[in-house]
Amino acid sequence: MTPAERQALLPLLADLSAACEELVSTGLSAASKATVARLDTAFREAGRHRIGRLAASLRYANEEIGRYVAHSPDFSARRLTLFVHRSWMVAQGLERAVRTGDEALWQRLWFTPTAPVPMPSITVAVLGVAARGSASSGSFEFRLRQLGGEHDGRALLWSFVFARKDAGLPLEAWLHLPQPQKFEPKVLLGGGAVTFTQVAVAEGGRLLLGPKATVTVDPKPADLTRFVGFDRAAAAERVRAWEISPLDLEVELSEELWLRDYGVGEPFDRDGVRVVPLTMDDLVLEVRLPAGEDGTRLDKRLAELRKRKVVPPLFGVMHYEMCRPVFAPLTTFDGQPDFLTIASTTIDKKKLLALLSL
Repeated sequence: MTPAERQALLPLLADLSAACEELVSTGLSAASKATVARLDTAFREAGRHRIGRLAASLRYANEEIGRYVAHSPDFSARRLTLFVHRSWMVAQGLERAVRTGDEALWQRLWFTPTAPVPMPSITVAVLGVAARGSASSGSFEFRLRQLGGEHDGRALLWSFVFARKDAGLPLEAWLHLPQPQKFEPKVLLGGGAVTFTQVAVAEGGRLLLGPKATVTVDPKPADLTRFVGFDRAAAAERVRAWEISPLDLEVELSEELWLRDYGVGEPFDRDGVRVVPLTMDDLVLEVRLPAGEDGTRLDKRLAELRKRKVVPPLFGVMHYEMCRPVFAPLTTFDGQPDFLTIASTTIDKKKLLALLSL
């Protein structure tokens, strides 16, 4: 972006800062439609100018405002506060960077990811799946490991998001719907190696599928034992090297974690959240059970593990929150992967297709 183009952004950044301040000072109940419209305009303009971090913050803030207006039970005041303030800080910082000519500050806040690296094909193993859903949308995030090639063992992610038109249908229903590349995501859950063609790997190991990508699944179970383990020294070094800033989210410093010879403690309540402790040697992790059926199902699965004398390897993602390691269990490996976040639910595919008018 040229200096002249940056200067042209100053009115937008100033207006965005003012809109955020108005939202905070008056509250959502008193916020005018004009204020919300200004935030929406700023979101579209940030995306058009490829200001990645600002566009993302505004998108999440606008989503929460929409949930509040719709009286959605998924509305989160904490989430809204986080992203409104984050948007204000980024807008203020960009404006200061332009006025003072601070190139380092501009580059840090503008944040455009590097171009994805195209690959003719890549073979991976699926280690776990994170499922998230609200009344209006849902997503699945597949955690993968590359098998073979120059980056053998590299951690990768593939995800997809969908609109949820009927909250009565389980999230798993969308695993049975074909993607634009003509494959159903459920085929990735068989435990075998998966080969994608015509892909690209973006920053952070995110796997992007081209419009003509193909998917081939090996029916034989993939050997995942070489991935089992946890390098505590390396994780501790990443924590020590992490530079804290007000723009961080808790999950940005996370670890894919394998547990062996662990114990499952008795659940307890803290601040209205059901917590199940996991212990491995002197490491204590917290599993925070989500509300609703997902939390009930996970609580039941952990109770089954608590009764076992020999527990299977457990894979999941750990992040650090309020100086506590928080663990999201995804998969147990007892011969075959057992994806804890995927319910064994009978899917009425005809109903799903009719609902989506496909």
